[in-house]
Amino acid sequence: MAMWFSDGWTVTKRNLTKLKRSPDMLIFAVLQPIMFVLLFSQIYG
Repeated sequence: MAMWFSDGWTVTKRNLTKLKRSPDMLIFAVLQPIMFVLLFSQIYG
């Protein structure tokens, strides 16, 4: 179980490093979940 958290933390650090190097991907990573929530709330809400 501890290895899963260690591996997950390693993947998280890698992804955050990639996002730091590419600001446009950071904007997309923030806006996409918001757009999905708004879209599905309109469809199912």
